[in-house]
Amino acid sequence: MPVDGRSTWVPGKALERFLQTRCNLMPAQTRERVERICEAIVQVTPQLLVATKQYPAFYETGKRMLHAWNEGMNSLRLQKTWSLPSLDETLAAAKFSGPKPKSFTKPEKIGRSALLGKR
Repeated sequence: MPVDGRSTWVPGKALERFLQTRCNLMPAQTRERVERICEAIVQVTPQLLVATKQYPAFYETGKRMLHAWNEGMNSLRLQKTWSLPSLDETLAAAKFSGPKPKSFTKPEKIGRSALLGKR
């Protein structure tokens, strides 16, 4: 999502400015919404931890989700006036390592005859 004409940005003032100009939200409303989102993340985290233990196929995805959520909340903490929760202790207690790097596989070409030679 481009903010101030850039596709990469630090959430601090750029996010607040974007929400004021494009969404017509005042700083107090922005802070309230960010706090509500962070509280929701903290409330859902125990359920996510249970799901990672209950469903082994979900373990890596759940771990990535928690790390991404924590990184997002930590990036919003750049606002000195915002006191936001952190998932650092939860991640440490769950003994989650850092997320595995994404593995990119070459997409399979469909509709190409196996009888044709490789280029």
